Amino acid sequence: MIYILKTEINENLNIVSGLNKIFGIGPRKIKFIIKTLGLNKSVKFKQLTPKLKNLIIQLIENNFVINDKLKREIINRRKLLTRLRTYKGLRDRYKLPRRGQRTHTNARTVSGKVKKRKKK
Repeated sequence: MIYILKTEINENLNIVSGLNKIFGIGPRKIKFIIKTLGLNKSVKFKQLTPKLKNLIIQLIENNFVINDKLKREIINRRKLLTRLRTYKGLRDRYKLPRRGQRTHTNARTVSGKVKKRKKK
């Protein structure tokens, strides 16, 4: 196991799968990293030199917001929307879907399971 940017990554994983485990790094950012450093997608972490690992870490730290900082940003954005009393903020406050989903018959997982009434 390698410990990169507060995330444990298995050495036997290729670069794409390993970097995907870091919170805030998805397919587009992985493609950018691979293209910038000129790496092959199938290279495994145990094949990388320490210098190359440090280059990857520096590239991520300089260009992307990840892990704790990203989580804090997401929480602050939600709090701001709630404080401004926007539609999204109010929907989030009452634990309802925020992106236009139907609530009459769907959205049971967001708003909580509804107990069925017994027929008399």
